[in-house]
Amino acid sequence: MEIKALENLQMRVAAVPDLATQTKTDLDQAIQDVKDEIRIYEKDVWFYRIVVGTLGLAIILIIVALTALLWKGATGFDSLVAIGSAAVGGLVGLLAPSPVGKR
Repeated sequence: MEIKALENLQMRVAAVPDLATQTKTDLDQAIQDVKDEIRIYEKDVWFYRIVVGTLGLAIILIIVALTALLWKGATGFDSLVAIGSAAVGGLVGLLAPSPVGKR
């Protein structure tokens, strides 16, 4: 049954003229559309400002929370340190210059 379906598909594909060229053109257009979607975020300065601001605010809030916990003598705040470290890493990753030159 499945082999017959594959043979039927093969006959239909063979019947379409210039299928390889048409498929390549459609695939190239789809790839270009995805690249254009990604470039929207590269050019959007507000997107990066919001992300940097949020990460910066998270770092400040973590520092305040850790200071308050240390002031009260509390222990066991490893999760706050982990969240703060992740926020600092994310902020550094966004602000560091790209190793790939601008094109």
